[in-house]
Amino acid sequence: MEPDEAVTLILKTTGLSDQLDKSIRKSAERVVTTLGYLALAIVQAEAVIRQGHCRMEEHCTIYYQRRRELLSQKAVQDGEDYRYTVYTTWEVSLKIIEEISSEAGQDAIELLQIFSYLHHDGISEEIFYRAWKTLRSDPPSEWTLSHQSDILLDKSSQK
Repeated sequence: MEPDEAVTLILKTTGLSDQLDKSIRKSAERVVTTLGYLALAIVQAEAVIRQGHCRMEEHCTIYYQRRRELLSQKAVQDGEDYRYTVYTTWEVSLKIIEEISSEAGQDAIELLQIFSYLHHDGISEEIFYRAWKTLRSDPPSEWTLSHQSDILLDKSSQK
């Protein structure tokens, strides 16, 4: 993206109404520059900011901290590599979801794990509906119950 487009995107999607406020705009410029103006990385960052997990001013610090952790676990490659920018923003989001100790947080992680095996065009609500419907129409085997995604099983109705 162009720098101005990237700043406008993150400001609009985070819900920060005063796009002309210089301090907010400067923070947004730092974030989008850090993310290499990559739309996918910007959208992931804005979701973290919009949901109140961090402020715009804090995002770069969190991003760099997580990036250092990830790069210490992997072979070091080009610091501006697209994969590491998007991967790091993805990991920041995932780490925040993991810290949510609710059933919704666990369901979100489980969905992300399922999605990681599917092509982005292959993720439809229909596949989950059909899996859920099949589990309800046929008594599931013990193997199915032990290997089936918890999100499709309503534990209270299995008793």
